[in-house]
Amino acid sequence: MKTPARPLARPLALALALALPLLFAPAAREVHAAPRYAITPTGAPGAPHADLAINRAGDIAGTAFVFSGGVLTGLGRLGGDYAEVGGVNDARALTGTVYSGFAHAEPYIYRDGVTTTLGALGWNTGHGHAINNSGMVAGMIDTSPFDYPNLFAFGFVHADGVTRALPTLGGRRSSANDINDAGVAVGMSDYPEGRGASAVRYENGAVTALGTLPGSEVSGANAVNERGDAAGHALVRLGDAYYSRAVLFSGGEVVDLGLLGGAANNSVAHDINIWGEVVGTESGLPGSSTGFLYTEGRLLDLNAVVAAPGGWTIAGARGINDRHQIAAWGCDAAGCQALLLSPLHTRAAGLADAAGRPGRRPGRPRAAAGRIRHLFQRLNFLRRTPGIARGGR
Repeated sequence: MKTPARPLARPLALALALALPLLFAPAAREVHAAPRYAITPTGAPGAPHADLAINRAGDIAGTAFVFSGGVLTGLGRLGGDYAEVGGVNDARALTGTVYSGFAHAEPYIYRDGVTTTLGALGWNTGHGHAINNSGMVAGMIDTSPFDYPNLFAFGFVHADGVTRALPTLGGRRSSANDINDAGVAVGMSDYPEGRGASAVRYENGAVTALGTLPGSEVSGANAVNERGDAAGHALVRLGDAYYSRAVLFSGGEVVDLGLLGGAANNSVAHDINIWGEVVGTESGLPGSSTGFLYTEGRLLDLNAVVAAPGGWTIAGARGINDRHQIAAWGCDAAGCQALLLSPLHTRAAGLADAAGRPGRRPGRPRAAAGRIRHLFQRLNFLRRTPGIARGGR
C-alpha cells in the first residue's frame, strides 16, 4: 500500500530542489562601493617610511609628536638625545625608543607627560613597538646592531613592571611588533641554522609560527587585531631577486594581498583593524611609493579613494583604527607630512551584525553551513505559512 502524500511534501521537495544546488555553488561576494576619504594634514613633517600609529579616537603619534583633536604637539627628546615613537593606545600613552649616548637605546612608556624607561634586560638596546590599552608593551631587545652577523635579538612583552623575553623558533633573532588588548603579540622569529624565518604569534608564553606563502622561506607579522588576525609580509623569489608581498594571516591561512599594478614590485602591510581591513605601502622605482587599503577582498590605491586630494599624493599608509580612519604619509610640492584620512560615510553597517559586533571577515564568502542554515530557515517559513501547509491549495 502506498503511503499517502503529506500536504507539505511537494512544497518541501520543490524548495529542496531549488535550494540544494546553491549549497555547493560558489558564494557570491558582496561588493560595496569603494570608500571615500577626506584628508586632514597634521603639520608633522616626515618621510613615508617612518612609523605612525593611530588609536580609536583618531589620534596619530609619530616621531616625536602627537596629533589630537586637530592640535599638533611636539614631544621633544623624551629625556634622551633622540626619541622615536612606535605605538599609542586609546589613553594616548606612547611607547617607542629613546636613544642616549653611543649605541644605547631603551624602550619607554610616555604617559601624562612622564617618560619611564623600561630597560633592556642588561642588553645593549631595546625598542618599544606597540602598547595596548592595559599598558602592555611589545618590542625587541638586542645586542649591538653594529655586529649583525653575531646579533642576538629577542622579542619582549613588558607588563606589570616586568619585562619578559619571548621564545624563538630555535634561532637567534625574534621581535614582537604588535600586541592586542588580550595580550596576544605578533612578530617574527628565525629558525635555527639559517633555515629562514616566520611570522609568529606569542600567547601565554608560547610561540607559534604563522607560516608564509608557497615557495617563500621568510615572513613577518607587523600588526594584530582583536580577533587575532595579523598582517605583515612574505619574501618571494622572482628570478634572481627577492621581493616583499603584503600578506594577511587569518584562520590558519596566509593570503597574498597582491599588487596594485604599474611599476610596484614590493609591498608590506603595516596595520589591520577589527574588520580585517589592512593598510600598507607599495614601492617600485627608487623614491616612489603608494599607500594602499585592502578591504572586502579588494586592494585599493588610497590616491584613488581620496575625495579631494588638494595636491597630496598618498605615499604610504601606516595605521588604521576600528573606525576606518587611516594614518598615512602624504607628499606635495612642499614636502611630506603625516595625514589623517577619515571616511566620508559610515561603513560599519555593512561589516557588522545586528548587535554591532564585527561580522564575517571582509572578502571571505559565506560558508556552506551558512547557506544550509538559510535553507532551513526558509523551510520553517514554508511550514508556518497557512496556504502552503494545506498543500498550496
